Amino acid sequence: MTNTIIRSAKPEDAEELIEIIKDVSTKHRVFDHDEFNKTVEEEKEYLSKLEDNHLFLVAIVGDKIVGWLELFPYKSKFKRHISGLIIGIIDDYQHQGIGSLFLEKAINFAKEKGIVKISTEISENNLASQNLVTKFVFKQEGKLEKELFIKGKFIDTLIFGKII
Repeated sequence: MTNTIIRSAKPEDAEELIEIIKDVSTKHRVFDHDEFNKTVEEEKEYLSKLEDNHLFLVAIVGDKIVGWLELFPYKSKFKRHISGLIIGIIDDYQHQGIGSLFLEKAINFAKEKGIVKISTEISENNLASQNLVTKFVFKQEGKLEKELFIKGKFIDTLIFGKII
């Protein structure tokens, strides 16, 4: 594994984060490049106002951000015990243990904050992400058929959850 530093995202990471989020999300068909349209200032503000139960991490190799993890609280009063999970890693840095480092930190954070469950949706064709979460004992809880429509094709998503 490369020498990777995992740390909390800072407002000064905003510009680089926007670029890798667009890159990873576009390549892996989460959304089109122009759909993620936060400005650097908006992202800086977002990162500076994270609540105590909201985790946003970056992975750094050398001086480059190569991935991010966001564990965000649901806003509904009926789902406050659940956090949603998003992970993205630049292709060249996948399969090097960064996702595992991220998930270890996220699970520990969830335990510390009293989060009861972590939930995530993964497209059915993203086997690497499915394998990562099942390695950490996430269970597939359901399937959303034709949940995404990207480049003329419907894609199902799988719902995974982990009770903490």
